[in-house]
Amino acid sequence: MITALAAIANKAALLDKEHGYLVCGVRDDRIIVGLEQDDGDRKVLADRLQAYTDPTVEVDSFDYIGVDELDATMRDTSARGVLYLIRVRRARYWPHRIYLEGKGQGKYGTYPCRYGPTAQEIQKEHLATLFLTGARRYLADTGESPAGISPEIKEALEGLAKRFGREPKVVAHWLSSEGKWLDSIRVEPDYLVEEVEYVDPDSPAGIALKLAQVPSSLFGMRGSTPPRNFVPLKVALANEGSDVAVNVTAFFEFPEDCELTDSQQYSEGLTMVFSGRSWSGLSVQKGTQEVQCSAQRITNGLVSQGFDPVYVKFPAAGSYTIKTSCYADGMDRSESVLTVEVVPKRDRVKIARLKPEPETSKGP
Repeated sequence: MITALAAIANKAALLDKEHGYLVCGVRDDRIIVGLEQDDGDRKVLADRLQAYTDPTVEVDSFDYIGVDELDATMRDTSARGVLYLIRVRRARYWPHRIYLEGKGQGKYGTYPCRYGPTAQEIQKEHLATLFLTGARRYLADTGESPAGISPEIKEALEGLAKRFGREPKVVAHWLSSEGKWLDSIRVEPDYLVEEVEYVDPDSPAGIALKLAQVPSSLFGMRGSTPPRNFVPLKVALANEGSDVAVNVTAFFEFPEDCELTDSQQYSEGLTMVFSGRSWSGLSVQKGTQEVQCSAQRITNGLVSQGFDPVYVKFPAAGSYTIKTSCYADGMDRSESVLTVEVVPKRDRVKIARLKPEPETSKGP
């Protein structure tokens, strides 16, 4: 908690905000679990901040709310106790350093900062920004004339002040076949439901079906294609902020009744598969309704759209809502909603499949 509060105070200063907030008693997936309330927690926290942070992180308020007062849909079934809501003042002049072994001569400290959902060691550029803008603020608050500062330092301070508060903002979009960014897209699968008709492997239809089958893997080659009731959806990540986005990750959450798969399973035609093939940056998270895509770097004003598609099977015609969350170093989570309008060409289609061979019982 001490590291998190120091990181939040530094991030608030970097964004030119007066305060930052930490909510305790919530899991990473934003489900409330609660904490056991202890009247001595505020004093313990103040003592630990005094012992482990420099300058000491200032807590403006330390409040709590009972878990039972919150919406049941937001709580875990075993949630108990309270949530702590802690508000800290931003780093005023100098960034907060944390000493995990306690402050003291010869002790090594680090400067944490909040990046996305985690506290990490601050980037060098951001640390320089905090020191220089802090120095500028200190001079302004104390009334000391900046006349004694060299022209080079003064120019650097003024330049950094203009950049104060800059951050990336990554937003997810659909990518149309024409290369346009869309928040709503229409798809037309060939059909929705397969009616399977099993045929005898030795019948004329069964023999023809066996001859038509293509091995899914042959000496490292792939030739499989997705079923026609799966539609490909391509995504684009646009940086609409004022700074470069680094270590970008986006999540797309589909409704529970959708079936998802990524392009690792399919290819157009027959292609060679090498173990060193570069990753497209998009994958389906096994056991979830979530698609993840990543990009190393997106310059502000530009877009990353070289991702392989995700293949989706929708259960019925209609409109579907997909929730997106984007993260990057130096930015808060960006959330949006995308929609898909499903208009199938046919509701059902008959598919011929080989009748499975009966299982033979094995003797003891």
